[in-house]
Amino acid sequence: MALECPYCEKEIDDDDDFWDDPSDRYEVECPHCEKTFTMTVDYTKDYYPDKAPCLNGETPHVWKDIYAFPIEYFSTVQRCSICGRERDLRDITTA
Repeated sequence: MALECPYCEKEIDDDDDFWDDPSDRYEVECPHCEKTFTMTVDYTKDYYPDKAPCLNGETPHVWKDIYAFPIEYFSTVQRCSICGRERDLRDITTA
């Protein structure tokens, strides 16, 4: 849905990174008519379920290294490419 000025009804470019908190009321100045108005943001919740056989004992987890920051944290962490569960390699004991 486009952001539209309630005064002049012209469309305003929407910078999604700016509207980050749905509980906030934002002041916006229309670049067309230069009037200021307020707005709130409402986000919808969508669900995308995926099967995770490794969580049900049907298949083993497929552990992959994570390359992210801070490097100090992620250098010992792996994430299952199927379910997203993480494990810290420091917690794994070898028999």
